[in-house]
Amino acid sequence: MVEFLRGWKRKVGVMTLIAACAAMICWVRSTFTDDTLVVLVGETWIFNLNSNQHGFGVVAAAYGTDQSSVKFHWLSRPIDPAESDPMSNMSLPVRLEFPGFHFGYTPGQQAYGICLVSYYYAIIPLTALSTWLLLSGPSRSSTRSQDAPCSTGM
Repeated sequence: MVEFLRGWKRKVGVMTLIAACAAMICWVRSTFTDDTLVVLVGETWIFNLNSNQHGFGVVAAAYGTDQSSVKFHWLSRPIDPAESDPMSNMSLPVRLEFPGFHFGYTPGQQAYGICLVSYYYAIIPLTALSTWLLLSGPSRSSTRSQDAPCSTGM
């Protein structure tokens, strides 16, 4: 096993495979559960890191006045099957939407922004990268350094 993990490609390949598996676990969980991490930064900014059937996303909102505190809240609830479009009930003048990607923004004093990305946009590239890193041969520099005799410099 130690021989297999020699070289940076294999180590990075294992790490990207672990990241792809973690994203896949989140994707499967998100079909049943809506998880949200709410981060309150003072009384000005609210950040929601969200995972649901639409993918993972970030919602940022600016309200209130400045204070120097950071608070975290974890919310978890069952998925509502009737909720089909993540941005259907939002009035956002600036929008950009593709299949599996939603972005919206409201400029002004009380700014509000949302970005949702489907899990497959992360899982497919991570899996492909990890496959290439794990199945490709070791880099030339690592094989050359192992096979080359040590020179004493005399």
